[in-house]
Amino acid sequence: MIKLIVSDMDGTLLNNKSELPSLFETKYRELREKGIRLVIASGRPYENLVALFNHMEHDIIFVSDNGAYIGLDEPIVMSSFHPTDIREMIILGRKNTDVNFLVCGTSHSYIESTDENFIKTLKHHRIPYKYVDDILKIEDEVLKITACHAESWNEENSAPFAVINDSLTVTASAKQWMDIMGKANKGMAVEHLQKHLKISADETMVFGDYLNDIEMLQTTPFSYAMKNAHPDVKKVARFEAPSNDDEGVIKIIEKVVLSQ
Repeated sequence: MIKLIVSDMDGTLLNNKSELPSLFETKYRELREKGIRLVIASGRPYENLVALFNHMEHDIIFVSDNGAYIGLDEPIVMSSFHPTDIREMIILGRKNTDVNFLVCGTSHSYIESTDENFIKTLKHHRIPYKYVDDILKIEDEVLKITACHAESWNEENSAPFAVINDSLTVTASAKQWMDIMGKANKGMAVEHLQKHLKISADETMVFGDYLNDIEMLQTTPFSYAMKNAHPDVKKVARFEAPSNDDEGVIKIIEKVVLSQ
C-alpha cells in the first residue's frame, strides 16, 4: 500500500504554464483522508513552494533546493556552502555574460543581475527574490546556487563548474537551469523522510521528469517518469506517466492509489 507520494514540480506536477492540475485539491483531500502523505520535491526555493500552496489547507512536506532543505516542523538543512566555494563559483560565472545567478539562502533568494530576460524568467516561475548589489556580501546560510544560462547548458559550457570542488553536487534541473549544492540531492531527502515517517521504499511512489530527479526515482520500485521526461530519466524510472500537460501525476494517483 502506498503511504508516501513524492512529486517534482516543473515538468511533472505543474503544466507548461506553471499551473497545478485542475483536480489537484480534490485528489489531495482524498489522499489526506486515506492518511497518505504528499511531498513536493523541487529545485525551487522553499519560500516559492510554500507560496504556491498558500491558498489551501494542507500538510504537504516541501523538499526545496534539490534536497538541500526539508521543511518539516523542525526544518532540516541537508547541506550548505562554505563561503570559499560560493566566491569561487560566482567569480567564475561572472566571466560569462550569458550566466546569471540566483543564490538561495535559508531566509531569502538573492540576485545581483538586472538582466530583463533573467528577471522575466524568475517572474514566470513566480520565484521571489531580493535584489542586492553584490551577492558575495549576503549574510545568509546558502543552500543552493542556481546558474541560469541565457540559452541552455551543455557539456561544454557547464564543464568549468563541474570541476570546482569535488565536495559539491552539480545537476541540471532544466535546459537553462544548473543547480550547484553541497552533497545533497532529492534522493537523499526522500530517504531521510522515509526513515523519519517510518515508510518503506515499497510504500513510496515518486514522479519526476528531469536529471535532478534521478536519485529520488531510485528510492522506490514505484518510480514514474513523465511522458515528457528526459530520455535518461526514462531509463531509470520503472513506469511512465502521461505528460505534465495531460495531468499525468493526478491520473496515476487516481488509477493506482485512490482506486484501491
